[in-house]
Amino acid sequence: MSIIHLLAAAAEAGAKGVLSQAAFNLMKATEAKQKALAIKNNPDFLIRAAALVEETKRVFIELANDKVSLDEGKQDIILFNISADKVDDNPSKTIN
Repeated sequence: MSIIHLLAAAAEAGAKGVLSQAAFNLMKATEAKQKALAIKNNPDFLIRAAALVEETKRVFIELANDKVSLDEGKQDIILFNISADKVDDNPSKTIN
């Protein structure tokens, strides 16, 4: 279980914090990349999906290194009562 999964779950539950939203975007970008891998006949889509994952990962890391954003993310997890047992830990949703 990663902090990304917890923050993304908080965003799905309604959290508006910038770090939670970035984590949610990263999860969705990763899902798009995995779908692109399944559509092997469209290399252009795969390239764009991979670039999207890298960009959203960069934004997430930048925000995670900002104390205000990180504190806000922690509050989102607490406010929406997100815990590891409430989060889908499906290996197919691994960030890559």
